Amino acid sequence: MKVTNVQVFPLKKKFGKILVSAAIVIDDAFVVMALRVMDGENGLFVGYPGHPQNDPQDGKNFTALVQPITREFREHIENVVLEEYQRVKANEANQD
Repeated sequence: MKVTNVQVFPLKKKFGKILVSAAIVIDDAFVVMALRVMDGENGLFVGYPGHPQNDPQDGKNFTALVQPITREFREHIENVVLEEYQRVKANEANQD
């Protein structure tokens, strides 16, 4: 499987550590929306869509709706999404 298209969408207002939202197309056949590029303690990473769940023990928790199963595919997704994020960010900087 391969990501055949990736788009990143700037946020209209800042939302925590989320920098942009993103969507990917896999093998020109399946779209995954609501990915997030996030600025974490160890640098940038891609967050996957989740559904909030109330957990009585530790408050709000999230259940993953979509996530890659293999490490190789997760790394592939992260690489293409972060490359597109960096490209869009550089283009925005050049326009200023």
